[in-house]
Amino acid sequence: MSPGRNKLIIWRYTDGRPGHDSQSLGLCNALGRCVDCAVHDIKPPSNIQALACLLRSRPVVNRELPHPGLIIGAGRQTHLPVFVSKKAVGGKSIVLMRPSLPYTLYDICLVPDHDSPPVLDNVITTAGALNTIVAKENKDPQMGVIMVGGPSKYYSWQDDVIVSVIKTIISKEIATWFVFDSPRTPETTRAQLKNIRTNGYHFRSFEEASRQELVTALVNATNAWVSADSVTMLYEALTAGAPTGIIPVPEKKPNKISSSLEILIYEGQCTPYKEWYDGQPLSPPAKQLHEADRCADIILSRLAERDRTKL
Repeated sequence: MSPGRNKLIIWRYTDGRPGHDSQSLGLCNALGRCVDCAVHDIKPPSNIQALACLLRSRPVVNRELPHPGLIIGAGRQTHLPVFVSKKAVGGKSIVLMRPSLPYTLYDICLVPDHDSPPVLDNVITTAGALNTIVAKENKDPQMGVIMVGGPSKYYSWQDDVIVSVIKTIISKEIATWFVFDSPRTPETTRAQLKNIRTNGYHFRSFEEASRQELVTALVNATNAWVSADSVTMLYEALTAGAPTGIIPVPEKKPNKISSSLEILIYEGQCTPYKEWYDGQPLSPPAKQLHEADRCADIILSRLAERDRTKL
């Protein structure tokens, strides 16, 4: 199928997790900005069901769908269904992030650079995870966004330090601040953030704020701050084109996220809190990220190349 002449049919396996959905939806949206697409969202079956379909050479869907040009999945639950569907009905199989099955089972693997993917013809290394953000030029000079993560296997957490840093940030320069937490944010941190009382301060818990509210705030913000543990949030801020600062979080030990962050700081993509506190202003990312669009272009080029080889 030529994406330039026909509608591109996409099967998108989605496990419902917001982070995974943002990646696969970001890619589908980018493809839709290039060609006419029809995206069919499919809930992945269990691995047992998927294996049964593999043995019968049947796709893992319970309804009639047009055969896909692309089969896309993000998240471990989608990996086997993507592979099984490719075997049953054809189309190019695409997984986002490091697959739990061998790389060679898929046509394309889009893997963030901090996961150190292997050098293979079917692997495309991305600057962070893909997302749905599309940058806009005209930003609100009086609006800022702060995104807060939480403790993880790589990072510990200190409520008082985090909240103190945030209070310092919102006391300077900008009139309106929107602060978003995440499912990893400790309830003790959330309680302190809720209790901040100052003009122009808005706390939005992940339990009540929609994904679209965060995206709208981020693309309009003239400044963004992200806690150091939150690599996904960081790449969303950079994709939005916002001058981005890093809220320090204690590391448990050197890790792939902190190593990636050090590279971004060295490249001028973001600014550590201490340097900002000492007087260095936040500056726009040295390189604007358009990773979803870049990957969409590569995928469509490979589809077109496949069609040419059939002529």
